[in-house]
Amino acid sequence: MEGLIYYNIGTKCLVRLAVSVSTAIRNFKGDITILADGDCFDKCFKIAKEFKVLIKNPRSDDFIGKNFALLNKCRLHQITPYSKTLFVDTDTLIMQDFSECFKILDDYEFIVPQFCTWKSMDGHYRRRIDLWKGFVSDELMEHAFDESAAVNIGFYGWRAGAKIFDEWFNTALKNRQSFIPDEIACQILLPHYNHLILGSEYNTSCKHEALTEKTKTLHYHGRKHCRVENGQFLFHSDLWYQEFEKIRHLPCVYENIQFDRHLLKYLPEYEKCKPQ
Repeated sequence: MEGLIYYNIGTKCLVRLAVSVSTAIRNFKGDITILADGDCFDKCFKIAKEFKVLIKNPRSDDFIGKNFALLNKCRLHQITPYSKTLFVDTDTLIMQDFSECFKILDDYEFIVPQFCTWKSMDGHYRRRIDLWKGFVSDELMEHAFDESAAVNIGFYGWRAGAKIFDEWFNTALKNRQSFIPDEIACQILLPHYNHLILGSEYNTSCKHEALTEKTKTLHYHGRKHCRVENGQFLFHSDLWYQEFEKIRHLPCVYENIQFDRHLLKYLPEYEKCKPQ
């Protein structure tokens, strides 16, 4: 079996989850499953029922502490219902189908897109990796920049048995206090495992690159999905609000707006400038 998964724990991303799933069912050609951890399962169940996608409660929320939700992304191989899995963050819009990735996984165990045109040796991304000195082996650090493309795991995929998972979680755990430990651990490990770096169209940054006809997913990393300032939509938030408007009347959406404090902050400004 093969399919797309979302992972949700807690309540703050429920509206973002619903918006992303609503675009996925329209544009993605394949099965979709929500993995709903913690005490928000009932709320996620309503979203799954509304959009007619599958849902599973993996009960992996026994792991707590700093960055636990990010670190859980390193062990989704344990709870996916699929032998070939694609993962996408909840703060995304699915713009067009990317099910061709399942075919790519015939040849590669693990796939992940480059973030914009960033390189692992560039500027602050290099500094992020350098902060792992002393947390991982000298051998890993020696080859940490062998994969020159800087990656972002707002989107990634794997086939059953992908060996990178043998180390990923435990490696990320060693420096769990750092910024995005899941992503930097992945970057450091990639040179040692069978993988393919995809183009950034699979995970287009709403801030750092242009939206094009090639964009598969639009990623609103860093809570940029709802930004509106001085009557101006920022970071393609107008596209996110368009999808939000289509479903905001649904109980599984409007009941959860209260939990997205960033959306609550910008909604008054949005109401002033939205098309009437």
